[in-house]
Amino acid sequence: MKLTDIHESWYRQPIEVDGYTLRQEEELEEDNRKIFHFITPPGGKETHIDHSPYEWLGSDTIRPYIEFHKEHGRFPSRRDINSRGPLHNDDMDQLLTQK
Repeated sequence: MKLTDIHESWYRQPIEVDGYTLRQEEELEEDNRKIFHFITPPGGKETHIDHSPYEWLGSDTIRPYIEFHKEHGRFPSRRDINSRGPLHNDDMDQLLTQK
């Protein structure tokens, strides 16, 4: 197989934190890779979250999303920090201090 033939998806094991499940899918293409982030709240529906497709989330970095959801009933997005791009791991401290 040549590099130009690559187009695959990879999955990591889901992460569970406080009853929320984080699922991440990595899509590999010829010249880049992107990670898609999905979270399911307890008893809820899976939602794509507005997080950078170039950063993985872990049990520690997903916690601000969970805390925001518990407080606001929705997951944060770029509008919550007045950004044109998706959220990044280092945006989450700013997000939580804006309460």
